[in-house]
Amino acid sequence: MSKKPKVLIKKEVLDWAINESELPIGLLYSQLDFFTKLMNGEPITVKQVERLSKKLMVPFGSLFLNEPPDKNAFDVEFRTIRNKQNKSLSKNLRDTIFDMDNKKDWINEYRKTNEFNRFLFSNILKNPTNVNECANKVRKTLKLDGVNWFNLVEEDNTFSFLRERAEEIGFVVMVNGIVGENTGRSLELNEFRGFVLNGEYAPLVFINGKDNNKSKSFTLLHEIIHVFMSADDDIISDDILRVESERTINEIVAEILMPEVEVRSFARNPITNTINVKRIASHFKVNPLAMAFRLENLNLIDDWLYHEVEEESNRLLNERTASGGSYINNVRFRLSKSFVESVINSMYSNQIAYTEGYRLLGVKNKGFAILSQGV
Repeated sequence: MSKKPKVLIKKEVLDWAINESELPIGLLYSQLDFFTKLMNGEPITVKQVERLSKKLMVPFGSLFLNEPPDKNAFDVEFRTIRNKQNKSLSKNLRDTIFDMDNKKDWINEYRKTNEFNRFLFSNILKNPTNVNECANKVRKTLKLDGVNWFNLVEEDNTFSFLRERAEEIGFVVMVNGIVGENTGRSLELNEFRGFVLNGEYAPLVFINGKDNNKSKSFTLLHEIIHVFMSADDDIISDDILRVESERTINEIVAEILMPEVEVRSFARNPITNTINVKRIASHFKVNPLAMAFRLENLNLIDDWLYHEVEEESNRLLNERTASGGSYINNVRFRLSKSFVESVINSMYSNQIAYTEGYRLLGVKNKGFAILSQGV
């Protein structure tokens, strides 16, 4: 009986892969029966290399390299995101950005090949210092029906409504709270709420699915306006409301979701407690923290009340346990409708192989059967 071929993984590559995984070294010793041998510089079988790549969450082929991949590749490719975050990004976030970048490249090439119009709205906000003019232009571009557009939308449907409007003008909007379909790899809200990757034909916005729908609306509008103002990629951290560099965009978002004239009409009587803030927030279909931020900026509440709402919001966020929901609804909600239709049409017309389509959609047979209904 012939011996199984073995592979000697270079120490530098192994060190890189372990560091990339962000897993405790003790866990690897306890869960991989060949790990001691590996750390002693001994070769392992190809099957064991495959197990190692899955455990460390690195590409199988990368473990055969003579030297580690370029450490600076991510920072160079996504420099504006890296600079904006100003801290190391978790592996889960980096893998999500890479996955979305791949999807963004594909949909842009698809639209170019199929003679779609280029995205027409980059840099349309020429004078971002005039908040009211910018807000009106965004409403007009997204076809929002006047200042009080939100009165026509059900409270729990605001995000879906804004998402549809964004997709209609060329955006691709993705949502997920985990990496792909891996429920063991959570995307943490305390790291980021969303990001945007710009594209000539299709800017891609990604929203952290762990957030509530009202906060998703704020994040989505923020990233849309970022594209309207700049060609850079962008990421929104957990402290979005307080980041100085984001002040102008936040003011425009606030004017769209909570128009000043109408907000002031609610403040004819003093706003003295969190109950008052929540009541006003319910009218505008936003979360209480965003409402408190708006009221404080308009000098309609004192700073202590803002912090009281902030503390309560943070407490509720920490206590919140998101339900898994149904697989059918999750698959449909995560992916952009226009992206799904483009991929499936490409599969049906033999422009791409089914395996490539499954990879782009991040699903297997069950997920594809759900997504392909009605396409």
